[in-house]
Amino acid sequence: MSFYLLTGTIAALTLAALASAPFEYTISQDDLAFADVASLILLGLVSWRFFRRGSQSGLSGWALLKRFSFSLTFTSLICVAVLALFLSAAYFDPEIIESDPTMTGGYEDLLTYGLTGLFLAVIYGSTPLPPLFSREASAMASTGYESHNPEQNSDHSAAPPTLKPETGKEPT
Repeated sequence: MSFYLLTGTIAALTLAALASAPFEYTISQDDLAFADVASLILLGLVSWRFFRRGSQSGLSGWALLKRFSFSLTFTSLICVAVLALFLSAAYFDPEIIESDPTMTGGYEDLLTYGLTGLFLAVIYGSTPLPPLFSREASAMASTGYESHNPEQNSDHSAAPPTLKPETGKEPT
């Protein structure tokens, strides 16, 4: 139970961070750019697609929520691990960040949009889909094939001759 609680908490914090990331200074529409609005709309649409396609696949709401939470949590933890690697490298060699002017600023928006795009791709990719082939469809296709191709039908063909292991001759 604590696993689900932790996973749900991390997923909720991730969604809150994704939804509040475009509002850098204040929560007003004056602070939003077109790309920020587009990313918020896409986040809503991809999340809606996830739950709609999941319910069409026959999954319960709890199963969908667990899958959604796990996808967000797993991606968040991977991002935290990558951030920890960069911070540890900067801690042991601070000249890496100070000497490179591209690392010192100006890329916050690129990082925000990149992470938002990563999470959008994860939600989109983890959407449950119905199976490509159902058992009924494959059974219907195989019976249709057998009825139209009697020479290929293995049920009505003669059995191949076999030898008795003791004598090496055909059974009579």
